Amino acid sequence: MIKKITKNMKSISSKIVAVIIISCILVSLPVGIVNSVVGNNIMEKEAKDKLLLTAQSKTNEFDKTIINVQSSVENLATSLYSGLDLEKMKTDPNYTVNYSDSLQAIVKRFGETTQGAMGSYFYFAPELTGGVYGAWYSKTKTNGNFEVQPLGTLDEFTPSNKDMNWYYKPIQAHKGVWLDPYEYPELKITMISYVVPMYKDNTLVGVVGMDIDFSYFKKTISETKVYDTGYASLLDEKYNVLVNPTLKQGDNLSKIDNGSLKFITDNMSKNGSNVVTYKYNGENKILAYAHLSNGDVLAINVPEKEVLKEQNRLSVLSNGMVILSMIICIVIALYIGKLMAKHIIEVSEIIDKTTNLDLVPDRSFHHLLEYKDEVGHMANAVHNMRNILRGMIEDLKSDSSNTSQYANNLSVITTETSESINEISSTMEELSGGASKQADVTQSGLEKLMILANEIENVSNSSTLVKNYVNENNETSKSNKKSIEKLHDHSKLNNDIIKEVTENIQKLTNKSSYITNIINTIKYISEQTNLLALNAAIEAARAGEHGRGFSVVAEEIRKLAEQTELSTEEVLKIINEIEVDIKNTKNKMDKANIIFDETNKALVDTSESFDVIGNSLKNTFIQIDNLINSIKKINENKNSVVGLIQEISVITEESVAATEEVSATVEAQLKTVEDISKNSDNLKLLVVQLDNLINKFKIQ
Repeated sequence: MIKKITKNMKSISSKIVAVIIISCILVSLPVGIVNSVVGNNIMEKEAKDKLLLTAQSKTNEFDKTIINVQSSVENLATSLYSGLDLEKMKTDPNYTVNYSDSLQAIVKRFGETTQGAMGSYFYFAPELTGGVYGAWYSKTKTNGNFEVQPLGTLDEFTPSNKDMNWYYKPIQAHKGVWLDPYEYPELKITMISYVVPMYKDNTLVGVVGMDIDFSYFKKTISETKVYDTGYASLLDEKYNVLVNPTLKQGDNLSKIDNGSLKFITDNMSKNGSNVVTYKYNGENKILAYAHLSNGDVLAINVPEKEVLKEQNRLSVLSNGMVILSMIICIVIALYIGKLMAKHIIEVSEIIDKTTNLDLVPDRSFHHLLEYKDEVGHMANAVHNMRNILRGMIEDLKSDSSNTSQYANNLSVITTETSESINEISSTMEELSGGASKQADVTQSGLEKLMILANEIENVSNSSTLVKNYVNENNETSKSNKKSIEKLHDHSKLNNDIIKEVTENIQKLTNKSSYITNIINTIKYISEQTNLLALNAAIEAARAGEHGRGFSVVAEEIRKLAEQTELSTEEVLKIINEIEVDIKNTKNKMDKANIIFDETNKALVDTSESFDVIGNSLKNTFIQIDNLINSIKKINENKNSVVGLIQEISVITEESVAATEEVSATVEAQLKTVEDISKNSDNLKLLVVQLDNLINKFKIQ
C-alpha cells in the first residue's frame, strides 16, 4: 500500500511540477509576446514618426527654396507690372522695346539674388506686341555669371510646340506653375522652372519666370539616408517619379507593379503628410511622405526589417530572459514538488496505518503537526482522530472484559439456579404425589369408616398410617420450604447480576454511540475532502487545458476520500449491528428482570403456602392424635369423625392444588432461567464478536 501511495505521490509531484512549469510558461509567454508586440508597435510608431519628421523636415528645407523662388518671381512680376502702360504697348511699338530695355537690369538682379536660380526672364505676349519682346538672363557655363540670352523667334510661340510648354502651361492654368524637370542643353544640367502669367485688366501681358538648378534637389534627396538602406524620393503632383534610386524618372507610382501601389497615391491625395506600409518585391517597407508647397511629394522609403532591427535584438534578449526564467521556475518547481510530495506521503502513511486499524503511537510524523498549512491541518486531524480512537478502543476492551466476566458469572448462576429449580420441581412432584395419595387414603378411610364402623382397629391402624404420612409430608414440606428459601436467595443474587449486566450493556450502548460519533467525524472529514477535490476539479475545468494536470490530482484525492468513506460506512454498519444486538439483549434482560420479579413474588407466595401446609399438617397431627385417643369413642362420635375426615379430605385437596400451583410456578421459573441461560450464551457470543473487532485495532 505504501509503495502505491509513494507511486501516486511521485505522480502528484510530477503534476505539481508540470502545473508550476505550465503556469510559468503561461505567464512568461504572454509577457514575452506582449513585450515583443508592444515593443514592435512602439518601435514601428517611433520609426514612422521619425520618418515622417524627416520627410517634413526635408520638405520644409525645399519649401524655403521654392517659396523664395516663388516670392522672387512674384516680386519681379509686380515690378514689371507696376509701371506698364497697356494702351501704349498696344499702340506704340517703341514703347514695348523701351520698356523691355528698362527692365533688363531688374531681371538680372532678381536672378543673381535668388538662391539656386540659374536664370530669370520675362516675355511679353507675342499676341499683344506682334513680336518677341522681353529679357532673359542665365548663368553661363564658362564663368557662372548671369548674361543676357536670345529670346527666340515669333514662329516658336505656338501651343503645338512642346518646347514652348514653359510659356503656355501657366497661361492655360491661369496661375503660377512649376514645370517638370528638363534638360538644359547649353549647360547640360537639369532644371525646373516657376512661371507666372501677368494679366492687366484681364488682358494677358506676358509671363515671368525663373529657372532653378534641379541638381540641388536631387543632391539633397540622394544624400538623405535613413537607417541602412532607406532612401528619399521626389514625385510631382501627378505622382510621376522625379528622383528615385530604384525607379526610372517619369514612372508613375500608381501604375507600378500592376497598380499594386495605387493605394499609396490615393492616400497622398487625401493627406498632406502621412506614413503608410506596403510590400514591394516581396519586402515589407514603410513610406513617409509630405507635400511640397509646389505640389510635389517628398517620400522616404525604408525596409521594415531595418526599423525593427533593434527591437528584434531586444526581443531575442527578452526571449532569452524568459527562457532563463522558465529554467529557474523548473528548478524551483522540482524542489517544491519534491517537498510537497514528501509531506503528503508522510500523512498518507499514517492514514494507511489508521485504515489498517494500527493505532500504535507513531512519533515519526509529529514534526508535521507544527506546520500551519493544509498538510499541518491534515496531520493534526489524523493525530487527534487516532488518539480518540485509541482511547475508545481501550475503554471498549475494558468494558468488553467486564461484560464477558459478568456473562460467565450469569451463566454459572443460571446453571446453579436451574439445578435448584430442578430439585424443587422433583420435590414438588413428590409432595404432589404424597398429597394425592393422602387424599385417596382419606377418602378410603372415610368410606371404610362409613362401611366398617365396627373395625376400630383398622381405623386406628389407618390413623397411625395417616400420622406417618402426615409426618412424612411435614418433613417434605419443611424440605421444600428450605429449597424455596434457597431458590429465593439465588433469585435475588441472579437479579442483582442481571441488573449489573443491564448496566454494563447500557454502558456498552453509550460507548457504541461514541464510536458512531467518531465514525461520523471520519465520514465528515471524508466528505469535506471529497468536496475539496470536487472544487479543485471544477477550478481545473475552468482552467481548461492548463488545469488538466491539477484535475488528475483532485481526482486522486477524491478517490482516497471515497475509499475512506466506504471503510467508515463498513465500520459504522458493524457498530450498528452490535448496537442492535446490544439493544435486543438489553430488552431480554429487562424482560428477565420482570420475570425474576414475578418469580420472587411467586416464591414468596409458595413459601407462605408451605407455611399454611405446615400449619395444616400440624393440625392434622393434632387431629390424628385426637383420633387415636378417641378411637374408643368412634362409635359414639362416628359422625363427628366423618366430618373431621371430610375436613381432612378438603384440606388435602387444597394442599394438592397448592402443590400443583407451586410446581407449575417452578416450571415457569425453570423456563425463564433457561431463557436467561440462552441470552447469556448469546451475550457471550456478542462479547466474543466485540473482542474480535477490538483486537483488529493495534494500540500498543
